[in-house]
Amino acid sequence: MKSLLTRFNIAAFLFLGGLSAALAYDASVRKVDIRKPATVENPSQLPTMLPQATSENKPVIVSTSPVLLAPRSGKNPYSVQNGLPGVNVGYTYYDFQTNACMAERLGYLEDGGERYLQVLWMAAKDSTRGNRQPGFNDSRGSHYNFVDVTDPENPTATLSDWSKVELPNERAGWPSLVQFEDGVVGTPSHNAVFNGTVTKFFVNSGPGDDRFFQQSEVSVPADEALWPRAAVDGEGNVHLIYNRTLPDQSSQLAYRRSTNQGETWEPEIMFTGPSGILPVGQTGTLPGGAGGDTYAITARGPLVVVVYLDGPLRVLTRISTDYGRTWDGQNSLGLLWDAQYNWIDSTEYNDDGIPSITVYSDTIVSPSNQLAVIIDSEGIPHYIMGQTLTYIIQKGLKDNSVSGARRGTIYSVSDDAMYKDLGMFSLRYGDSLMYSMAPAGGGEWDGVGKIVSRRAYTGSSRYPQLGIDDNDNIYMAYCSMKSGDLMPMQIDTTGATADQPDSLVEVDGLFSHVYVTHKPKGVNIWSKPVDITPDGKNCLFSTVCDVVTDQMYIAYSANDMPGDRVTSLELPTMQTDIYVYPFPISSLNTVNSVSEFNTLDVECTVAPNPASNAARVQISGIHAGMLRATLISIQGEEVWSGTVQSAGTSLEFSVPVNHVGSGIYKLVMEQDGKFANQTLSVIK
Repeated sequence: MKSLLTRFNIAAFLFLGGLSAALAYDASVRKVDIRKPATVENPSQLPTMLPQATSENKPVIVSTSPVLLAPRSGKNPYSVQNGLPGVNVGYTYYDFQTNACMAERLGYLEDGGERYLQVLWMAAKDSTRGNRQPGFNDSRGSHYNFVDVTDPENPTATLSDWSKVELPNERAGWPSLVQFEDGVVGTPSHNAVFNGTVTKFFVNSGPGDDRFFQQSEVSVPADEALWPRAAVDGEGNVHLIYNRTLPDQSSQLAYRRSTNQGETWEPEIMFTGPSGILPVGQTGTLPGGAGGDTYAITARGPLVVVVYLDGPLRVLTRISTDYGRTWDGQNSLGLLWDAQYNWIDSTEYNDDGIPSITVYSDTIVSPSNQLAVIIDSEGIPHYIMGQTLTYIIQKGLKDNSVSGARRGTIYSVSDDAMYKDLGMFSLRYGDSLMYSMAPAGGGEWDGVGKIVSRRAYTGSSRYPQLGIDDNDNIYMAYCSMKSGDLMPMQIDTTGATADQPDSLVEVDGLFSHVYVTHKPKGVNIWSKPVDITPDGKNCLFSTVCDVVTDQMYIAYSANDMPGDRVTSLELPTMQTDIYVYPFPISSLNTVNSVSEFNTLDVECTVAPNPASNAARVQISGIHAGMLRATLISIQGEEVWSGTVQSAGTSLEFSVPVNHVGSGIYKLVMEQDGKFANQTLSVIK
């Protein structure tokens, strides 16, 4: 197994940056209806079921969605085989948008019976900067367009070209769109300057206006405030999170609030590290941040919700119930997912006469750096968390009783084929189960091909973005591959640094596709994903407007070669086009109705987990009689079943997995019409 693994140190896994704007719509003579969600009732009554982030509490249990029947196949109503769906709103030679979590880039508004979208994207229109010239790419920045989507089958970009929002001589970008009640759009941008990188905040004057002006500098030079994300609440307050690089070079997640559309900002609050704010009554020190833009933020009414990855690869959430005024309430910090490793091997040796040891963990499904969050009308957050494969190698003194005796590094599995059966998890705040969804290739990838430019600590499904309609149905777009959609190409697979020569190898690169799926209110089942983009085009960085009508409003990038050139510098410079696509929700796959399971109240352990040949199940709390066990794949396929007879209140039996592929499976145990679920990971 270890020969298949390329090891990456988490401390070095993220580092990059980039963005741009453009006939003005006369907002002064029309009344603009900004679509706002329903009022959130009793936000202080959020559930209290999340464990403390500073504790050793186990994470929530994982379950797959109980989809046992194949849903009907959905189809795209607009032809995409001969072209890309939607309207082209601009182009860029800088083909990258995020290190990890995609930002919100779309704002929806109505004017009478007309519908519009305001769009921001990171772009650079100077093609010569793709030739590895030294220095910053000053043409990179945030760009704006205004799209008429009244006729969803024929969307129209009202601006024929876009230009850069920020100053022309500053390398800038990383927009995160917020839209105020008057239709004004605001966006943060991090700008590289002589003595550091600062985050600035820009606004236009109203819908359709591509002339932005700087409101403020959120941070001062040398703060290194990078990769901002913003949200606006029901009072119009702007909430900003960003990666703060401190003098000791540690990466921490920071937060600031503005109550006047970004003109001024309240003092900075840290969410990670030794200065990380804790709920009243909690003590301890929080780990540092994961670096990069491994976080997402949303707001609705008085609620502000942040989800993020920290240094130990745990997913945490921050919640404010009072428009961001306070972040230290009882339920303001929670641990959503903490991967549980098992130590399975070790090597002892002497280091200059000191007894030392190297300890190896198992390889398990763990959180990736792909995250998203949205809030429903009842004030409940819904989270999306990507899946990846990691393991730990720990080195140090054999005597582990000494404080700080050993240090461990989390490594990422590099073999793309091992991600064939992975996807993402969804979690409703307060629930005890996470549900598998958004599988690789829409659930149909054969594991063949190279995921070009897939970064460490990501998986085979990337860039989730959420939207919600008036009925609290939740919608999502994400990027993944498609079986057989390949291009022979040469890439550098060594992970060498930029100052080392490329070691090019021939691979079958996988084109990326955009998939859409949805979850109706009140159920935990997600629909079978629909592929909305054509073969032979590399479609990445999907973003979804958080307002869904009879359409999902989606933006994405597209070019003619797998991967992105910011991650894979050996790729040729080429134009990348940006599209906005209104996708009709009637063309999503239906979700099978499944009656709620009656819970079988038992205690159950599965070991080893992950397993490669067989797993041993120990269950207690049952009664004498027959128990049926079924193993179900992430696609809902039954891959094994068996019945065992219990003579008392406990039982032990074996589940063979030598005949199934690597991936996540749900083990369902049923007795007298009641069910218990356990997740079983298989690694080959």
